[in-house]
Amino acid sequence: MVLLNNIQENQQSFIVNKKNEEMQILLKELEEEVSTRRLAEKKAEQLANIDTLTGLTNRRYFYNKMRTVLNSKYNRKSTYGILLLIDLDNFKRFNDTLGHLAGDECLRQVSERLLSDVSLLDGDVSLSRIAGDEFAFVLGTLNISYKEARKKAIEYAQRISDKFSSEITIDGRCYNISVSIGISIFSVMQSKVKDIIQEADVALYEAKRLGRNQFYFFEDSLQKEVDFKLKIANELKNGIDKDKFILFYQPILDKEGKIKAFEALIRWKNVQGEIVSAAKFIGLIELSGYTVMFNKYIFEAACIQLKKWQESGLGSNFDHLSINISPTAFIDKGFISFVKETIEKYDIDTKYLMMEITESKMLKEFSCVEKVMEDLTQIGIRFSLDNFGRGYSSLNYIHKLPFSELKLYRGFTEKICTNQQDQKFIKAIIALANSMNFNVVAEGIEGNDQHDALYRLGCDMFQGYLYAKPSLPFEKIE
Repeated sequence: MVLLNNIQENQQSFIVNKKNEEMQILLKELEEEVSTRRLAEKKAEQLANIDTLTGLTNRRYFYNKMRTVLNSKYNRKSTYGILLLIDLDNFKRFNDTLGHLAGDECLRQVSERLLSDVSLLDGDVSLSRIAGDEFAFVLGTLNISYKEARKKAIEYAQRISDKFSSEITIDGRCYNISVSIGISIFSVMQSKVKDIIQEADVALYEAKRLGRNQFYFFEDSLQKEVDFKLKIANELKNGIDKDKFILFYQPILDKEGKIKAFEALIRWKNVQGEIVSAAKFIGLIELSGYTVMFNKYIFEAACIQLKKWQESGLGSNFDHLSINISPTAFIDKGFISFVKETIEKYDIDTKYLMMEITESKMLKEFSCVEKVMEDLTQIGIRFSLDNFGRGYSSLNYIHKLPFSELKLYRGFTEKICTNQQDQKFIKAIIALANSMNFNVVAEGIEGNDQHDALYRLGCDMFQGYLYAKPSLPFEKIE
């Protein structure tokens, strides 16, 4: 009996021990599972805050960081923060021209340059990539005066700009990259995240408007100005969508006073019904990112009119219709195919098409413009160099490009009767043009004395209010 009791006790003890061992194993497995899950959650949280392309923190982290800065328990009325919004200049053009792989490599190299300086800076500093080519630099909880914060912001903005004084190298080729920076200095006791970001964004907008490759501070007066410009830009966008733009046509005359060509000039019929000249809105079109869309609109509208003239008879003296095209549209990867499709759609005889390119813009994008011009020349389109002689070193370039016409800078026309130096310069330009078989057009002519002086110097064609103001198209060219 005693033996039987011992056996039962041993069995129970064995069972209990076994259950304890199994329980320990289960607990260990459970702890490992919890630990694994926690690590996975932590890793997922980290990944959720990281931009996978550049390794920088991302937009989500940036917004959380801004909220943390504003909610810090150490904040006092004298505590300021600095936000710098950094945007690559003309990155879309770079990306579209060289492709997304090159664009990604550019962003990685830019990130490395920006990040290399962050660890050297004092204070609560963070750098995030918050959009395609936009970065945010946040410096929070500075217990200094506004004046000192502004001085520190200038120092950091300059250091960032200096990072791009040297070229970046991608696939063995070198490229110049610059940045525009918008700066907001904010009181951490009185600010909201969305207001701070909007202020820096407005300042960035202004830095780009003023020519890019610079930094700009937000000011209260700037907000009203930018709000007005954004309102106009929105009206312009709606104008493109709703056919509120109209092409006027100004005749270009030959030496005999006969119409040799027309220049298509865009006008905007705004919401008040006023006709607005391009000089007052073209900058906003470019700044708002609608340049390519706008240029396509102009080209197609001009082709529609040219088709009407072709059908009604162009006359034996008519040579071409001149259309202004921005180099920004030229280097857009879809522009050449759009031009060819439009020509085919309206059955345009390309010998009547002339595209005008502004001298200063052409030089900034020379290699890309050269390729597109060569391609379009193959289908019969000719090219005119506008504003020639304004002060850019284009003499080194014009012989490399398929131009057939030079348009003199209108500043020469204004002073042609009184400035002997301008007369000598125009005479030299005309001699150069003749040697290269270019026609020379003088525009902006308002008086007979200007016409006579330019005629004597050998200009081939003449354009200006003296002959006709831009107007709606003639039904037929005689």
